[in-house]
Amino acid sequence: MEAPKLATILVIVLAVGVTIGYVVANTSRAGTASTSTAETVTVTSTITETKAVTETVTSVREVVKTRLFRPELVADILVASRGSLPPSSFVQVDTWRSHAPYTLVVFSPDSSMFTVTVTRYVEDKPVSEIRAYTIDGEELWKFETGSGYIRSLAWSSDGKILFVGENSIEGTLVALDAYTGKELWSYKTSSELGTGDPGQPRYYWPAVYSIEYSDGKVYASACRTVKKPKYGKICAIYCFDARDGSLVWRYPREGFIDTMVPKIKLSPDGHYLAATTWYYKGEQWKGGTLLLLDTASGD
Repeated sequence: MEAPKLATILVIVLAVGVTIGYVVANTSRAGTASTSTAETVTVTSTITETKAVTETVTSVREVVKTRLFRPELVADILVASRGSLPPSSFVQVDTWRSHAPYTLVVFSPDSSMFTVTVTRYVEDKPVSEIRAYTIDGEELWKFETGSGYIRSLAWSSDGKILFVGENSIEGTLVALDAYTGKELWSYKTSSELGTGDPGQPRYYWPAVYSIEYSDGKVYASACRTVKKPKYGKICAIYCFDARDGSLVWRYPREGFIDTMVPKIKLSPDGHYLAATTWYYKGEQWKGGTLLLLDTASGD
């Protein structure tokens, strides 16, 4: 083939190749751009949908708070009426006005009522109250314990008596008629542990830390912080006749447990009482000790 013709053919092939390459490149870029645009649209759509869902959830939450539960302010606590709640929901109690330490909420054995503890300050002194409510939020009664705080609550198994443990000057255990709020009897642990000094912080006052009930007997652990002869705790465990408050037994029979006893617990059959010690290193008792007593004798 002649050289001029060959050169002409090569030029034509090269031109065609360049043209095809240009078209392919532009087509590829256009496809990429289209894909990116589609992805951008998808992402935008997703974001929009997520925002819509978030707004829906927020709206539902507001409806639940203000319409479904229909909370109402009763005295100093916020109670959501049981009648406005789903069967699987709960009654909410909020003591936001008092900000009281040791605030407790305890239901009666048959769930027909519940009690809460609230602390008010009168002339800068704490005054604690127990308030009883029906499950519909109706207040049944109030009982004022006087100066100090409420540290523990427990019901008798038949729901007739409410037992109250104070962290106060006298460290009193009180038994109340659960239907009227009237005092049935009381026992001042200060008669053995010593009276608290109003000029000292409340952790130096005697306190009933834990209460248990079984078969007509009520059990309580009580402690007081002492400075002399050295800093520490003195504690005792008590068993009372729930009807009249008469003392059945005390552990130990003489002296004290020289460390803190924050919790006691009855066995399901009521035959044994377990107690735990915590933190303070006594000479005879150490923190972390587990004690098991026969409830019939206290031994």
